[in-house]
Amino acid sequence: MKNESNVQTVIFIILSILILIVKFITLWRSAKENQKLWFISIFVIFLLYSPVSFFVDIAYLFFFSKKKLTFVEIKSWFGK
Repeated sequence: MKNESNVQTVIFIILSILILIVKFITLWRSAKENQKLWFISIFVIFLLYSPVSFFVDIAYLFFFSKKKLTFVEIKSWFGK
């Protein structure tokens, strides 16, 4: 039983870190592209209802950003 709890804790921590990384990238990109409305909207949604904010981040990065995020760009972050 205790081992199961440890695994759940590790998964929770990994997912939390992933969500924070995506949140940072989304806010950074919206600020860099001077999209103030998107920046404020994403930040407020994150503060009020965090589970939905991850989907808003993904939608912004891949569909609504002036410079859309691509999988090629993500791959370049990790080297060749």
